Amino acid sequence: MSWNWNDAPGSSPSHRRKATLRKLFTSLLVGMLSVGVAWAGTGLVPINDTGVTSSDTDDGNWLQSLAGDGDSDGGSASAAAAGTDEPLQANQVYAGAHAVNIAPNPAKYNGEWEKDQDHCQTNAAPIGFGNPQETEPEHLADTRVRWNENINCIYTGGFDIGPAHAVSSFDEEFGLYARATAISDGNDTVVLMILDGAYYFAEYANMCNTVVDHASDFDGEGPGANQYTQDCGFRQMAESMAAKYGFTGADARGEHGIEPSSFFLASSHAHASPDFVGAWGGVPRWYMQQVEDAIRQAVYTAIDTMQPTYVEASEILYRAGNNSRRRHYHAAEEAGYAWMRFVAEEDAEPVCTTPPPSPAPSPTKPKGKPSPSPTATPTPTPSCTQPPPNKRAVATIGTYAAHPTDGSGGRAYGDLSAVYAKRAEARFGGTGLYFQTGFGNMTSGPGRVQLAGNLVDMLPAVGAGPQVTGNLDVRTALRTFNHPVTNSALGGGGITGIFDRPMGEGPAAVSISRDSLGVDAGHMPYKRCNSASPVSVNTSVSVARVGNLLVTGGPGELFSNYTNTIKEKHAGGLAFPLSLVNDGLGYIMQSVETDHVGRQAVGFVNGPLSEYEDAYSIDACFGDHALEQTLAGMDGL
Repeated sequence: MSWNWNDAPGSSPSHRRKATLRKLFTSLLVGMLSVGVAWAGTGLVPINDTGVTSSDTDDGNWLQSLAGDGDSDGGSASAAAAGTDEPLQANQVYAGAHAVNIAPNPAKYNGEWEKDQDHCQTNAAPIGFGNPQETEPEHLADTRVRWNENINCIYTGGFDIGPAHAVSSFDEEFGLYARATAISDGNDTVVLMILDGAYYFAEYANMCNTVVDHASDFDGEGPGANQYTQDCGFRQMAESMAAKYGFTGADARGEHGIEPSSFFLASSHAHASPDFVGAWGGVPRWYMQQVEDAIRQAVYTAIDTMQPTYVEASEILYRAGNNSRRRHYHAAEEAGYAWMRFVAEEDAEPVCTTPPPSPAPSPTKPKGKPSPSPTATPTPTPSCTQPPPNKRAVATIGTYAAHPTDGSGGRAYGDLSAVYAKRAEARFGGTGLYFQTGFGNMTSGPGRVQLAGNLVDMLPAVGAGPQVTGNLDVRTALRTFNHPVTNSALGGGGITGIFDRPMGEGPAAVSISRDSLGVDAGHMPYKRCNSASPVSVNTSVSVARVGNLLVTGGPGELFSNYTNTIKEKHAGGLAFPLSLVNDGLGYIMQSVETDHVGRQAVGFVNGPLSEYEDAYSIDACFGDHALEQTLAGMDGL
């Protein structure tokens, strides 16, 4: 494994501090909108878990040759499965990538984008702050977002509560996109997609487009078509996209082995990007449709353009790029900057040179005879050499823990994700993608533009990075489970629709520890985290591997101790623990790190008595449960 130490220059981070009065009011506002949640302490039972897994061994170091291990049909059979005539060579996988700009296009979707800030600042933004607009009846009648918001405004997410931050323009330097990379061995496929959005849910109650007035690019009948129902959540899209490629069940997977577990659909959590969950005003119905179409288009094109590639990957320790953001204790840092790149090779044109012809010998005239004819000079034979093949990046993927906190200021901005992607694309070509890893308790060190530039500059040139070799077998797993919601503010917000994420799946209880799911057999069931509630949420974790590269996905803003544990458990290889994959359920920390006071709305004040992140944590045991489910998924691969 390659370890590098870097201390890139950067100014000390600036910390945005909100007025305590405003934060206190916000806390009270959320509390008034919440409903009480009762939870019991007896009758705790293990929570259901289901998985779609494939088992294989995970031996050897990720940079060692594993030829001969595992599957051996990675040649022509894989080529046929991947829909290409070009078979894989040793140390290759198929990879494709694509990016779709999500700058608003209201004309295409028969919509209206209100850009006047005075018409977007409503009387719920929040009450007592800002300049409330007059009430407009057509906005009050639309209750898909539970605020008196302007239904034609695009609001950003992450600061305050309610429709307080609308945008009148989208950043043109770095843009906002849906970007996707598809990776396949021909028999199994994993798709990594990152959306420039504050959050995106697995399921929606009201925010999806349900009318044909805003027609989808994917109209029609049959698998993969837009249904104009509440089908725009990451979970429904994964199922629909798998069906488009022929998936009908575990025993009838689609082309390239595509199934719902193939999809890692993530959001970037840039606070200056659109609010796709409704807590901060949401986005218009037509724009929700445009973004759903963009996700589909990015994913479909990435899959359909897969070609043989080599894989480069490494991890760099970059301690200067982030620092702990917890108020009451020092967080276990996540300083690992893991990256991977998929490189295609194309034969270069031969370089040929033709030597000049040798001079013809002068004929000698015999005495008394006519002069002989000149001797013909043979045509020189060209001399050709074959240069090394040309290398180009299909996709460059970076993961780092650095909370983006830039505000919009009236302009939608993709923050770290967008800057990293554009800088990587400018330097290497292809498509750039940036995912958050354990960033829930970490913030960026230097400014976000500088940090993204530093991360890209650390990477070697295309073809010069450590190459991953051996059996690059692809496997995926998806584990779904119910978890109790004991945060009264978030539970109430979900039930009332402030957060457009269905909750109230029924009572749930959990009793979880490191031996609960059979991962660490032999550990005694001590120090369990116990929780129960009449309100629960159904969510999932994802696991995939490409050879000995491990990718995991958690359903929220993972804390660094969580992601460090995943890396520890995959010590023989390189791990990419991704946050906000296939859901967006707030901060996810282990029970040893939680703040019970902060979790009951008090954390919104962000004062000396509580931790802010816990105000957005659904339960004290959520981190333990999600981590154990992830480790169980890893164990199954």
